[in-house]
Amino acid sequence: MKKENFIVENKSIKWLAIAGNIISFCEDLMEIHGLNTFYISENFYEYHSWNGGQVTVYIPQALKNRRLPPPKEGLKILFFSNEPHHAILWRSMYERALEVFMNNIIPLLKDKARVTDMKHVEYMLLIIPKKIGVLLEGEIDKVRIPFIKAYVMAHTHPSPHCFFSHKDIISSLDIFSNQGLISAVITTTCSAIMYRVDDFTVDDYERLIIISNLIKKDKIKDALLEFNKLNSIKLSFIGAKII
Repeated sequence: MKKENFIVENKSIKWLAIAGNIISFCEDLMEIHGLNTFYISENFYEYHSWNGGQVTVYIPQALKNRRLPPPKEGLKILFFSNEPHHAILWRSMYERALEVFMNNIIPLLKDKARVTDMKHVEYMLLIIPKKIGVLLEGEIDKVRIPFIKAYVMAHTHPSPHCFFSHKDIISSLDIFSNQGLISAVITTTCSAIMYRVDDFTVDDYERLIIISNLIKKDKIKDALLEFNKLNSIKLSFIGAKII
């Protein structure tokens, strides 16, 4: 039977794509110039007050004549001399992206997780920089990940298996290495979420490989201990406890 793939467009998907573009742009700026005093429009951060238009990123005037990375889609650049009013430091976007994901994307995928429970067909949602989501229908107990840049990768598992498989960890490595923000497993009863809180480091890359190998050997407790040692990635659970 032919698998169906869909383009998904709504406010939360567009918001998360632009949030990814903001973080990616600011991380590039920080790497090039060693500064991190960049701000974004407060109404975008608040989410509910954002009208879907371009988002202003405020950059220090000192960088006006310096080399800048190309602006990402959905962003508008303004230079400032004094701290801008009604603006939020860009680093707050890591945690805010998690909140928007939890409030909007998890409920969307829980509907698909019900199909996974019945038919064991998994689904994956990828949110890409072009401000759209790509919903992929997989095969029995698995879904293949295409090699595209994505800020969010979330897929369903049969309930109650909401922890990452060792292959999920390796797939997440690719996402985080390309400035992705969130990787998640969603079931009808629980969810596991890895999310980035800082620039992804080589040390964390290597530790995630260790975690993948531990999960492959079914050493879940040891894997959770290794998760606690990550600096740029955090792990969160909703509706479940791993003992």
